[in-house]
Amino acid sequence: MLPDKKRKKETNPKNLTVLLYGKSKVGKTTFVSGLFNGDVLFLDTERGTKNLDVYCTDITSWTSFVDAVKELKKGDHSFECVAVDTIDELREKCIEHVCQQMRIPDRTHPKFIANYGRGYALVNQYFSDAIKLLLSCPIGVVFISHEKEEKQTLEGKPIKMGEQVDGPMIAKIVPSLADKQRLMVSAACDLILRAGVENGQRVMRAQPSQAIEAGDRTAVLPPVFELNS
Repeated sequence: MLPDKKRKKETNPKNLTVLLYGKSKVGKTTFVSGLFNGDVLFLDTERGTKNLDVYCTDITSWTSFVDAVKELKKGDHSFECVAVDTIDELREKCIEHVCQQMRIPDRTHPKFIANYGRGYALVNQYFSDAIKLLLSCPIGVVFISHEKEEKQTLEGKPIKMGEQVDGPMIAKIVPSLADKQRLMVSAACDLILRAGVENGQRVMRAQPSQAIEAGDRTAVLPPVFELNS
């Protein structure tokens, strides 16, 4: 049936998905731990929460992440938000899982890239399926990532190492998550926030620029605000 009323703009933070990225030790995890009065569950892939008083499940393998997501899906909890800290390391655990299934030591093995990159195809499939399951949970989701500097064309196309490009290039700060997973996660997010230090102050940037990837579909946040806000 076609709608007869406009759908109202989402204003409940519990229903938002966020990608928060920045350099190590800038305060990303601490910032997230203060959201929702602390009712945040960290799925910790890097033991980055060990110096904080938080609800935490240590993610030691890909299987432990999938199991945690399935538990969240049941809804038998009081958490307002779940944070994957970091999404970069989660991808590494997914790669390790695929290697174990293929009975090879690591991704450098010829079998991993044979058959048009069979190993990476499995990583993309498993990663996508698990993230979609997480996003189907009625809970806010924050993906935490590190950052990297990426060479791009003026149109925003990433330039691969060794690629010859005609015309000017720019250096842009982006989440360090690998391209395919970054595009998938970014597309699902309402907010892409970059935490950094500007003029000696720790700030969060919600507005994109030629040099920094960011975005705010809610149009609620200021372009730049203090990280401890």
